Amino acid sequence: MRNGMRVPDLHRLGLVVCGLLISLPFLNPYHYYPFLTFYTEWLAFVIGLVALAAIAAGSPRNTVPVPGMCIGLFVLAALLVLQAALDQVAYPLRSAMGALYLIWAALLVMLGARLRSELGEAAVSRALQWWLALAGLLAAASGFIQYYHVPLPAGTYASVQPLNAMFGTVNQPNNFADYLGCALVSVAFLYARAALSLIPALIVAFPLAAGMALSGSRVSWGYVVIVAALIPLLRLGGHSREAKKLLQFASFAFAAFLFVQVLNFYTGIFVGPEGRPNSSGERLIRYLDIGVGVGERPIRVQLFLYAWLMFLSSPLLGIGFGEYAWRAFELSAELPGGMPPGLDRHSHNLFLQLLAETGVAGLLCFAIPLAYWLWRTPWRNLAPERCWTIGVLAIIGLHSMVEFPLWHANFLGMFALLFGAASPGGAVVAPTRLRRGLVLVVVLAASLTARGVWSDYRSFERWYAALETKLARGGTPGSGDLADLMKLREGSLFGPYFERITSEAIGIDEEGLGDKLALNTQVMRAYPMPSVVLRQIALLALSGSNAEAMRTLRAAIRVYPQWTRQWLPTLEKLALERPARFSGLLGLARAQLGESRH
Repeated sequence: MRNGMRVPDLHRLGLVVCGLLISLPFLNPYHYYPFLTFYTEWLAFVIGLVALAAIAAGSPRNTVPVPGMCIGLFVLAALLVLQAALDQVAYPLRSAMGALYLIWAALLVMLGARLRSELGEAAVSRALQWWLALAGLLAAASGFIQYYHVPLPAGTYASVQPLNAMFGTVNQPNNFADYLGCALVSVAFLYARAALSLIPALIVAFPLAAGMALSGSRVSWGYVVIVAALIPLLRLGGHSREAKKLLQFASFAFAAFLFVQVLNFYTGIFVGPEGRPNSSGERLIRYLDIGVGVGERPIRVQLFLYAWLMFLSSPLLGIGFGEYAWRAFELSAELPGGMPPGLDRHSHNLFLQLLAETGVAGLLCFAIPLAYWLWRTPWRNLAPERCWTIGVLAIIGLHSMVEFPLWHANFLGMFALLFGAASPGGAVVAPTRLRRGLVLVVVLAASLTARGVWSDYRSFERWYAALETKLARGGTPGSGDLADLMKLREGSLFGPYFERITSEAIGIDEEGLGDKLALNTQVMRAYPMPSVVLRQIALLALSGSNAEAMRTLRAAIRVYPQWTRQWLPTLEKLALERPARFSGLLGLARAQLGESRH
């Protein structure tokens, strides 16, 4: 009972579905090609839609809060649409998907605020703490099962590509550590408010801390610091008892985190089928040593630099959503001094990525609501429930400074929901039937889109599985396989990836050269990977664009030196067949790679 009235069942149902949103996608055990994260993200997206539908169908007794972040995300979605309209992006469908994610996240921010308004912040936070703690424990257990190939009744859980790291059902070491860090904060507050006694709390904390240590994620150290930083916040808010218990818990968690790493370094107790895992501390020390004495900056600093240069080139609206990788490759040819090899589709920093791809306009869509949230948060009078929410948001936020968890629906949904639940009062709207109906229409449209994406992916997955079977039996892909793929391409959100696969069938000759170059150039905008880049060099040379071919080769040598070196025999063969077109490229490659002529 609340205010003498029974809380509507649909709001309770919505809270349960929100618990599923922050737990179930992270426990999905199936990750396979062609897209390893598809089922995890699709599941998170659909669960979010169910939660939105449940809340929109309910009858609220209070006005509906509209946090500033909700408005900012809507404006950012409109900006992505504007970029596509201005022809700033190679694949407008990719921008459409980004805009859809942002609209979904904006509605989840409003959902979090609505749940707090209807059920109370304490009820919402305490329920979600249990969901996150239990799911985190299961995820940690899955990490040990995955790393040590523990047999299960249904078989052995293993990754697609054996990797000497622990990641469990989350399927990526850094994301795994992030999620365990969020779970660790949840267990800490369950213990602090006496919902969990000391012994069970410590039993749960140990595998969480051990998983963070053995994941190899360097930023895990920051997660432990965040847990400790919540102690003075509790004291400042007058919650000394909770602060004392949190200090006890944090001390044990940090001791376990260190103990596991010391044992791992000095003994073979944690050796698995892939060898001894690289702990978080080892990888952090190794990272700090990178570049010493060789004149090269660390790869993440290089990615930051690319993003900053992109922002300087297009400061207002950015270079376009999804254009980072291609622009980074273009920039690599002109940068002075030494640089580490490698490329990524993301700058590994949320703010720099927004600056690069969406400019000042895009950054302000996120930064202004965030600054307002920080300003309005009552830091001197925080309830334990708000401290918990801030802790989880801080962990995901810290991770976003060195990687891109918010580009995945499972992390984006959790962040948006909790941000809304912790947002201070602001604008409100009356929950009229028309407005609730509008939300249901948006949810219905998004559901139809999700259904179409599911159908597209399942068809693509069947095509991929058939091709894998054919290759396993010693066959080779034929024109029929390519024709089947192109049938799937029409109207599919996976169109860019279909074109990338199609480009692998391009022959290096003059037949249909214009069409081949146009297709490969388009694919370069989305996937400047080694095979696409090296093929682009050859096609440019054949078309007579020698200067462009030379510039692309210089970039390839800097970004993909090993791949370019392996490509030299092919380039030598092309130079023998067409010396006028390729001899200059061969000379440049040999000179910059330090290869001698045999």
